[in-house]
Amino acid sequence: RDLNGTERSKLAYTNKEEEVKALFVSAGVTFPPAEMLWRVFKAEDELEVWASDKVGGALKPIATYQICAQSGVPGPKRQEGDLQVPEGFYTIDYFNNTSAFYLSMRVSYPNESDKVLGRKPLGHSIMVHGDCVSIGCVAISDERIQELWVMAKRMDQKKRIVQAHLFPG
Repeated sequence: RDLNGTERSKLAYTNKEEEVKALFVSAGVTFPPAEMLWRVFKAEDELEVWASDKVGGALKPIATYQICAQSGVPGPKRQEGDLQVPEGFYTIDYFNNTSAFYLSMRVSYPNESDKVLGRKPLGHSIMVHGDCVSIGCVAISDERIQELWVMAKRMDQKKRIVQAHLFPG
């Protein structure tokens, strides 16, 4: 944990870039892909990665990751402090390599639906991160968050969006 952010990010690439590339080769998709979708299934504690070689093309399954921690009860996030993991359609819109939770990537919560259905303050900074603890976020093991970091950062470097769909629990 004493690594600085640059070291954490470099370690993710050193440890996982070849493994990530192999996942895409196995699925028959180039890396980085033209499109990527993360599907979070709260009830199943799973995050699936899907991708396509072309925009609008059929998405293929790449990998499934076990969620090691999430907080709250079944149902969507409606207000700051409710400890809920959101439900809906988002993007990954920010990367934090100096996170208290190893590496983290922000989900674009709140979306328009959250703004209509929620109560103010809505909250913010919902992340997919390492460290296996959660107060409204999706936590993945540090080892596996490195793979997701490499995938999402390569998309970001190519100015491509990672969609994140979070389904009910």
